[in-house]
Amino acid sequence: MPAKRTPLGVIVIAVLMIIGGLLDIIGGASLLAGAAFMPGWFFAELTIAGLISLIWGIVILLAALSLMGLKYWAWLLVVVVNIINIVVTILFGGLISLIISIIIVVYLFYQRDLFK
Repeated sequence: MPAKRTPLGVIVIAVLMIIGGLLDIIGGASLLAGAAFMPGWFFAELTIAGLISLIWGIVILLAALSLMGLKYWAWLLVVVVNIINIVVTILFGGLISLIISIIIVVYLFYQRDLFK
């Protein structure tokens, strides 16, 4: 049985998520670096925000890379990550991120039968 080819739409989604994950990692690392120069509570707040951003970026990056294998668990992980991103974006703003996450979720539900 021939191996399944990864559709272009899935590749585009993975690339967009890789870019987003890398930006979150860079942002988290920047917050952690900036926290070193902050006194008191600012240090704690920036450290927590930096760690959350760093961890979230790693999760997004791993989800995006795993999507290319067309496995069901990768599909589920990417859908969950993007639904969380939709909720966070609604709460804190970011129209472009919201639109991209909605498109990703809709597309992946439309292509769900590719992931086994």
